[in-house]
Amino acid sequence: MTQFVTLLVVVAVGVAVTLQAQVMGILEQKIGVFDNIVMTYAGGGLLILAIALLRTVLAGYSWSNYSLLPGYAIVPGICGLVIVGGISYCVSRVGLLATFSLSLAIQFFLGSLLDSYGIGLDPRPMTLSRYLGVGLVLAGAILFLKK
Repeated sequence: MTQFVTLLVVVAVGVAVTLQAQVMGILEQKIGVFDNIVMTYAGGGLLILAIALLRTVLAGYSWSNYSLLPGYAIVPGICGLVIVGGISYCVSRVGLLATFSLSLAIQFFLGSLLDSYGIGLDPRPMTLSRYLGVGLVLAGAILFLKK
């Protein structure tokens, strides 16, 4: 059951990323990259703040947990700014497919390096099939970039 739920979450993420990128590409043409990032983070920030406040009131969640976080905990938020801004900028110029294919190829390559060394997590060594998979994704990205 857990694997099925995980699969559903992955599908939902794929749909959300695609819809978000399309809307951001449209908005970038109307309001520009910076204002698009502000709108994206304002909308998401307000929603997650409302959820956090409800969680505090209804479930007694303690905000003191944040004091336990290491300094690098802010890195995902900063990366998110680059992701949102980059997608917003690129989708309106080269399209969804080219933006996603090249971005995914880079993610697969970097992910394979990080996995093989572990870096804070258990290492997952590269195998021949993993190298081939990364190569195929990169080849696909190159094909999608050609007009």
